[in-house]
Amino acid sequence: MQGSVRKRGTTWSYRIDFGKIDGKRRQIEKGGYKNKKEADKALADALYQVNNYGEFVENQKITSSEVFDEFITTEAPATRAYATIKRYNSLYRNHYQGKFGGLFVYQISANMVNDFSNIDEFVVWLFVTYDAKNALYKVNIRSRGPVINEIAAKYNGGGHKFASGVRNTDKSQIEELLKDLSEACREYLEKDDKNGNN
Repeated sequence: MQGSVRKRGTTWSYRIDFGKIDGKRRQIEKGGYKNKKEADKALADALYQVNNYGEFVENQKITSSEVFDEFITTEAPATRAYATIKRYNSLYRNHYQGKFGGLFVYQISANMVNDFSNIDEFVVWLFVTYDAKNALYKVNIRSRGPVINEIAAKYNGGGHKFASGVRNTDKSQIEELLKDLSEACREYLEKDDKNGNN
């Protein structure tokens, strides 16, 4: 993997060359920097992310609040029930907004997965990131009830009963993992209700 900066017109840009992935050359270029120093710093930040976390997150100035607002006003009405949208809004306001709302998306990392452990309404929560360097999805999963390591093992993962992870190159497998986790949550909550714990 190599990185370089160059001047394009009146602004500077950086480029990262990941080499060939699945037989295709993979490069990322980001421009619009005022000078070489800004481009060098942005390149160093991007290379640090890739080398230390195995992932590249473009440093766009988009907050997680902006992402949530777009989701809740654009996608959610077309794909979610009214009650579900109300629940998302409540969870966001009460648990997420204060800690993450003002952060830029690139500032949120999978290491923050444990920050959701204080939200009683979540019985399972996870972070999914894409590792561009190795062309795979990384999933960090936590649970306060359903056993998740058996589900993770089904998708080339593993770990403990309540803290597991998955690394997989197939996005459709990640979607199946999410369905299995959702089903495990449903079964756990139904069993919990029958036992009178809620």
